[in-house]
Amino acid sequence: ARKVHQYDAAALEAAQSSTDVVVLDLVYPWCTFCESKRAAFASAAAALSVDGRVAFGWADAREERTLRASLNATCSYECTHLLHVRNEGYSRVRARGEWESGALLNEVALYLRPAVARLESETDVEAARRGNTVSVIGAFENFAADSFKFFDGLAKRERTSFNMSAAVAGTDAYRQLLSAAQDALGDQGAAGFSGILLFREPLARKDGGVVALAASDFNRGNVSRWLRVHSLDDVERYSWEVRGELEAMALPVAHVFVENEAEADAALARSAPPSMHAVRAVAKRLKGEVAFVLLQKTTAAFMYEDFNFDPSSRLPALGLAPSFEYDAPKFAHNGPLTEDAIDAFIERFRKGTLKPSLKSAPAPAEGWRVGAVQVLVGSTLEEEATAAEYDVLLAFHSPYGFDSVNATLRRVAKVLSPLGGSIRVATFDSMANAFDQASYPNVDKYHQDAELVLLTGVGDSRKLHAYKGKPTLKMLLPFLKKRSPAVRGGWQQVKSAIADDNAELSAAKAKAKSEAAAEAAALAELVRSATATEVCCDGDGGVMKKVLREGEGATPLVGSSVVAHYTGRLRQEEGEASADMQGPIFDSSRERGQPFNFKLGLGQVIAGWDRGFASMRKGERALLIVSHEYGYGEAGSPPKIPAKATLEFDVELIDFTHEKAEL
Repeated sequence: ARKVHQYDAAALEAAQSSTDVVVLDLVYPWCTFCESKRAAFASAAAALSVDGRVAFGWADAREERTLRASLNATCSYECTHLLHVRNEGYSRVRARGEWESGALLNEVALYLRPAVARLESETDVEAARRGNTVSVIGAFENFAADSFKFFDGLAKRERTSFNMSAAVAGTDAYRQLLSAAQDALGDQGAAGFSGILLFREPLARKDGGVVALAASDFNRGNVSRWLRVHSLDDVERYSWEVRGELEAMALPVAHVFVENEAEADAALARSAPPSMHAVRAVAKRLKGEVAFVLLQKTTAAFMYEDFNFDPSSRLPALGLAPSFEYDAPKFAHNGPLTEDAIDAFIERFRKGTLKPSLKSAPAPAEGWRVGAVQVLVGSTLEEEATAAEYDVLLAFHSPYGFDSVNATLRRVAKVLSPLGGSIRVATFDSMANAFDQASYPNVDKYHQDAELVLLTGVGDSRKLHAYKGKPTLKMLLPFLKKRSPAVRGGWQQVKSAIADDNAELSAAKAKAKSEAAAEAAALAELVRSATATEVCCDGDGGVMKKVLREGEGATPLVGSSVVAHYTGRLRQEEGEASADMQGPIFDSSRERGQPFNFKLGLGQVIAGWDRGFASMRKGERALLIVSHEYGYGEAGSPPKIPAKATLEFDVELIDFTHEKAEL
């Protein structure tokens, strides 16, 4: 097996001068990310044993600083190896994982052969094209021509992407290539042709065919880009590989949606419907300017929804985007798919006169009313906020963690109700809907917390004011008074509404406090009068239960999914006696407003719960008194639960389900 050499600068220079290919792993000792790639590197080194032609080695980037600087090497998130070809210089190859040594081996092997294979006969041409998806063959006057030297340099840069070969005048291979050039350029253009022929092999590509680039055009554009553009079909089926190729070309993307795979096959067949013939004709004319990609709605529904097509639109449907990025603006074509209509749509896109078709949740069935918070969606944001003729306090939010802010907004809407329709309070779920970033530049599209803005003015005088304070009534109202003409003009009415709201709130709090006290007193009486019974544990009194409300039906089994409410307290000891439900609360699902879920008897909760809930019925409420042996043990659970703590749990078995095990 070939070993991996350790190189310093001198040893590496010697290897480069004596070996066709040197593959170098520049190791950064502090980087653990690329360690997993080293096994594939060593495996490839052991397998590729062409004496004198290839060498694998590594160098310590920390110790060999001069070498690192000469190679302009840096540590990055993408693990790569440096590959040196004699008389060519360095390239980079992607490092592979442990199970990908074969891929690394194949890529290195590409550098062991000439970048351009020289063809003599028609048989050579056939061999050069065999097995390829795309074949790139040059035709030149001779191998000393400047055009061939350009082609050879291109082949060295593109050797991992394309299989490239060439023939020169006077050979049978060249004469065969002239015939292919006639197909691409016609008789006049093919006469004495010098340049590149790109063959899309019909076995792999539905449209097949050949395209040509004359040597006289080599300096007029990016030839590497030309190769990539013309290696693709006019309309490509969507895949991650195709997406990667198109992203590298930075072309705007026309998304063509059909229902499923059968419809995709039909769309590319000769018997395709007229709409797809129109799409394909435009795609052919605009090749290299706009990329056309065919997607199936069944597997790319989320991409289809992002375009927010008109509900009446039928498939196939066409949408444009400047890239595949999920937050790139989307533009839906909702008209007929004819060549003229598609051309006009793309021209408007190029001129920037199209408005994005924003992703939108369904609009609420009920309209806005005074004193309420209006829910806006992608399809209503422009009319009801961005270009509205009234002031709008608008909150951009995600579906999570918005309850507190939304409660504040409801109070704001209520105290602003005396102002009628001159100002509205609205919310916008930016996860379910898209918005035009240009209209709201101060709103972070990746926001986690709610972001509030105020829109004032009309038409060209419409202004956007970003709110940066805490979303509380006390801070929002001064902000609105300062920046909203509607609020400033009706401030006395707002102050009166605030006073009324505070009075209502105080009364509601007092009522809730009174009801809570009454409930606590009734519960205390239930606890006092209930008899404690032991529910387990061989008479050691480790888990006692007082039934406060009877339940119905069977008790849950081991493995049952339990839904419960609880309030946990430290048991209050009074001398030798104990007082029920007098100790401090350390946890409560009721205070969180969210029931607790667990599986019974599987150790997901303390032993006292597993034993106690096993004795309860659906709807039952009980007080569980749990000794430390069945709770949190001798150590407790600091800081809330001290060592050897006896605990009380006011629990309610809301529901349980049990799935039978499959035999």
